[in-house]
Amino acid sequence: MNRAIIATAALAMLAASSAYAEPITLEVWGIDAQTGSGTPGQTQIYADEWNATHDDVKVNYRFVAFDNLNSEYTRAIATGTGPDIFMINTTDTQLYASRGVLVDLTDRIAASEIIDADEIFPGYLAAVTFDDRIWQVPRASDTIALYYNIDKFREAGLDPDDPPQSWEELYDYAKTLTNPEERVFGLAFSAKNNQEGPWQFMPFARMAGTEFDNINADGGVRALEFWERLVEDGISSRDVVSFSQGDAADTFRAGAAAMVIQGNWDLPNMDGLSFEYGLALLPPEEEGGLRVSAAGNFTYAISEASEHPDEAFAFIEYAYSQQHRNWNEFGLLPPRPIPVEDARWPEAYALFSEQLQFGRVLGPSPRWNEVSIALQRAIQSTLTGQTDAREALDRAAAEIEALGH
Repeated sequence: MNRAIIATAALAMLAASSAYAEPITLEVWGIDAQTGSGTPGQTQIYADEWNATHDDVKVNYRFVAFDNLNSEYTRAIATGTGPDIFMINTTDTQLYASRGVLVDLTDRIAASEIIDADEIFPGYLAAVTFDDRIWQVPRASDTIALYYNIDKFREAGLDPDDPPQSWEELYDYAKTLTNPEERVFGLAFSAKNNQEGPWQFMPFARMAGTEFDNINADGGVRALEFWERLVEDGISSRDVVSFSQGDAADTFRAGAAAMVIQGNWDLPNMDGLSFEYGLALLPPEEEGGLRVSAAGNFTYAISEASEHPDEAFAFIEYAYSQQHRNWNEFGLLPPRPIPVEDARWPEAYALFSEQLQFGRVLGPSPRWNEVSIALQRAIQSTLTGQTDAREALDRAAAEIEALGH
């Protein structure tokens, strides 16, 4: 048979087999859940969009509850049953990078026409960098601020155009707004014994000049004593030790808290409230003093065990290219400077963008989970009256120092 005919037949067979080949499936795990209205979460939306335009690579997204995230990931990595792409909390980025279970993305990012590492906010770039290599790509950025019920401000004789400018003013405002007869607390926040407690506490410690590796310094003690005072004086519910950030926000939406410390991601859930609300920067310890806020969110990382790292990176590039949608569609801030046209909630966007300028990620540290547990114990034992703030933080400091900090 003529060689040209053979070659043509072979190409035809290859084309036919490719046409009927099963597409590659990428497994993606993360915390993007459906909203209360049933709208899919951000990563699910991106997966659906990708799947609609790609026949050769399909993305299957699986939701994992926040509290179960690390245990699910650890089990999956140990058994080789994990996804191609993990969504990793910024508090845990260096933990996973240090364990050698992720694909080093440095060279892929350097060659990318979509992802430019130099434009990522420094705090977020630091969070995804370990041993001078980049291991994840930031998905979005978050920070926290003070939401307040304007109606309750007016009822209490407070000026909603003049929110608290110091810790003492925050205390005074919250005390004025507290109404035990109507079961209304002045301020809600999360002191839960998971990452959310330290996430909300560390801005206060840092505003007082204290870091996690010297948490028992006077500033850290003052910060925890301030939280303790709010609870002991009945201005904040004792349930803050079990409140998630979502729980705290729910009490605000229900009118059971006049103010709440909460993040920008909750803005979509604030639409349609029965009252008017305002937003303010977290007040510093003293008026005009150092401002600090939390900074975080999640990153996309590729498992070292993935059989399709190139395809996985292509999907990550697609998600990164959509960050101009973060604010208007998902209430999330981008982790790099991107202009937002016709910003939804324009005043909130301006406020949270300003607050993010003072944002700091937790850690970063490969052993942050252990650091966080030490902080959680200190917060819990103080707010439940088991120990005073200094004793609790002295113990936490000793545990953190033993971890190598």
